[in-house]
Amino acid sequence: MDRTKRLLWITICVLVLCNLGALGMVWFTKGKPEVPPTHVIPPPHPKGHQQVTIETILLDDVGFEENQMVTFRGLRNDHHENVKGLVGMIKIEKQKLFNDVVNDSASDFDSISSKIYELQKMLDRLTLNHFSSIRAICTKDQLELFEIHFNKMIRVLVRPSKPPPRN
Repeated sequence: MDRTKRLLWITICVLVLCNLGALGMVWFTKGKPEVPPTHVIPPPHPKGHQQVTIETILLDDVGFEENQMVTFRGLRNDHHENVKGLVGMIKIEKQKLFNDVVNDSASDFDSISSKIYELQKMLDRLTLNHFSSIRAICTKDQLELFEIHFNKMIRVLVRPSKPPPRN
């Protein structure tokens, strides 16, 4: 019996010490446990280090000449204008769709979502045509390099934008 009481007291003391340790951790960390970030934000580029863009890939990796870069910049500017128009139209349609939620009416969900789908399809087709146009200004020697670095260009195109600032 004496041995059981002693074991019980040791167990109680260990549990009390564990509870005090846990409470101490909560108090000293001010109740804010370390939460790992859900996404990793890359560090800013060091001074003198150039951010990777489609233009830098075409210059450095594919080996575009200056006259090809002039043509590319014209294609890029046209593409940006067309994309801006389509993205604006998609935003308008999505706003209509979500206004129905606010107004508690799901009147045109199918037609609006079909319009959004068609606009997104046009946007994707426009992007594919843009890259086909870029590929068309490559010389025979550059075509293989273009194909090798194509996935890198796509990653640059679809990389996430900066998250909005927190208040």
